[in-house]
Amino acid sequence: MTFWFSQFKEYVTETYQLQDWRHVFDERLTGVDIRQVFSNFLFDARGAKFQTMFTWDSGQRLECGTEAPNISASILATMEIGCFFSFTIDQMMGINAVAERANLTDSTFSISDVRRTF
Repeated sequence: MTFWFSQFKEYVTETYQLQDWRHVFDERLTGVDIRQVFSNFLFDARGAKFQTMFTWDSGQRLECGTEAPNISASILATMEIGCFFSFTIDQMMGINAVAERANLTDSTFSISDVRRTF
């Protein structure tokens, strides 16, 4: 599982050279407001992949170089499940038939379907 918050803690500790990630909330230590720190993280190579995990208040958009708007909803983590098995064609057809009968389409666990509830 990948939690955006774990990556955020690492980012602020390294980028702002903090002894403790919680010091990011003290603007005197970072020289930057927490909203700007968060926006910087989401536009950094380490945080950019998490941008789609947030819905911003009042339909606002996250913009590079500006403070992050209020968050109205967030996905906390993602999990990728890979298949490392070898199947024969007959076995794969059987698996697909079971998935169809159970109404498990390719989009059942898609992040886009989750985001519709935001």
